[in-house]
Amino acid sequence: MSTEIKNHNKIQAKRLTWQTVCDIVTVQTVIKKITVQHIRNEGRSVTSEFAIAVHALVFLDRSNATIASEELADNVCTNPVCIRRVMGKLKKAGLIETREGMGGGYRIAKANSDITLRQISDALENTLVKASWRSGNPDKKCLVASGMSVVMDELVTGMNRSCNDYLERITIQKVEERLTALKEKDNETGGCLSCQ
Repeated sequence: MSTEIKNHNKIQAKRLTWQTVCDIVTVQTVIKKITVQHIRNEGRSVTSEFAIAVHALVFLDRSNATIASEELADNVCTNPVCIRRVMGKLKKAGLIETREGMGGGYRIAKANSDITLRQISDALENTLVKASWRSGNPDKKCLVASGMSVVMDELVTGMNRSCNDYLERITIQKVEERLTALKEKDNETGGCLSCQ
């Protein structure tokens, strides 16, 4: 762990003087886990890729044009490298088309009513709910200690199934309809001319 992160952890621990020592240790452990996870994912989390993909597909559909990665990145508020990484996965799944060279970029490949959020999640190989740690030990004689990891795995599997079923019912068209409803409710024009 870098000195900078250690110093940050110390500062954070000092700010939490109202908490117990156990809470501080827990906070430091969580910070360490987040830092390790951040490094493993090269700064990307599964959920951020999913948000980038949904945002990009809605923008591409509403734009009805071929959009360069730089313009798409600007709209999504990320960098073009992240856009290209995510768009490569969406292209492989047949959700977008690409055009090389001058005037090149990305274009949505299907009708907005034919693309579900489940298809996007699958294209990104997204596991929505993960159990990164399991309590207990299957070799212990205690019923709870020996069986809890199996029960938790079953719960996580069920949660993933429920999430995927939910995402299957939501299309890019429905996301756009929700955005339109929000805009009408606020009665604002916004600043994105290509989306109006």
